[in-house]
Amino acid sequence: DKTTGTIKPPFGLPPCRRSLSAYNYPNPVTHSTTIAYTVPEEGHVTLRILTADGKVSATLINERKAEGKHLTRWNGITGAGGHLPPGLYIGDLVCGKKHTAWKMNLFR
Repeated sequence: DKTTGTIKPPFGLPPCRRSLSAYNYPNPVTHSTTIAYTVPEEGHVTLRILTADGKVSATLINERKAEGKHLTRWNGITGAGGHLPPGLYIGDLVCGKKHTAWKMNLFR
């Protein structure tokens, strides 16, 4: 929803009801990092990279995911294809009403 900044799953997808977990390695990030996350049950998942002030830099995942462990990689590139400057970024994982976030330090 563009007015509130919330993400609504598409109609018909079940929400996640148990807790989420996520982290990245290596951290700090120099060239690329692997983001490991666990989805407690099948549902719509959104994984974004945010600036320290909460602006979306990249959306890595925005789709239905099965229950279980997943991996994805991020190379410090924005959704528009530009290189992000060094600094603090936030990994932001949402599944239904569940949410988790963690800090990532990007160095070039």
